[in-house]
Amino acid sequence: MTRPESRGEIALSIAAFFGSLALNAAAVRFVESAGNLVSPVPDTVLKHLPLVDTRFVYLWGAALFIIVAFAATLTLERGRLGYIARLYAALIAVRSGLMVLTPMHVPVGEMTLEGHPAFAAVRYFTVHNDLFFSLHTALPFLGFLAFRNRPVKLACLGFSIVLAAAVLLGRNHYSIDVAGAYLITYSVFRLVPAPEARAPRTDPARRSEPREERAALTAA
Repeated sequence: MTRPESRGEIALSIAAFFGSLALNAAAVRFVESAGNLVSPVPDTVLKHLPLVDTRFVYLWGAALFIIVAFAATLTLERGRLGYIARLYAALIAVRSGLMVLTPMHVPVGEMTLEGHPAFAAVRYFTVHNDLFFSLHTALPFLGFLAFRNRPVKLACLGFSIVLAAAVLLGRNHYSIDVAGAYLITYSVFRLVPAPEARAPRTDPARRSEPREERAALTAA
């Protein structure tokens, strides 16, 4: 049985989510300027992959996932709203910290989205050099881990795989950004306690009382 979250917990979780977005905005500004001072690095996987224009999938696939995630949370997971907000807040905050540790330059051949109206609208949250780790890969994978509805879980896994392929083929990320996304996202998911884990447990002695009462009545 899941212990209902209080309004205060939900409010704090949502505040943490928006706080993580502010932290991410500061981090991407730093890595964009710092990454431009270094050269791209070689990538064993990318050099064997063709360069493909995946900009449509990169933009609108991510947008569609966000719509699906919000809809699923509000319709199927309203009782776990705070938990899901905490999960995504933790993931974004961890990424914000990691990507400033080693600023990198985007891979050679990047299919740039510079000048696209949709990209201009989100440039405070994502830039060219915000590389480690791939949020396009991580966000849907966290949805796969967190949501309980099977069709939604499978849809999130599909988004993650498709978007991972898109960022590699479009040279928007290095292969380590994608591999790291899966490992770190799973770690964050395991570290943030779910409401189910905090649900009050029934005392085994108290659970046995009705059975003992029935046995006494039967004997009488």
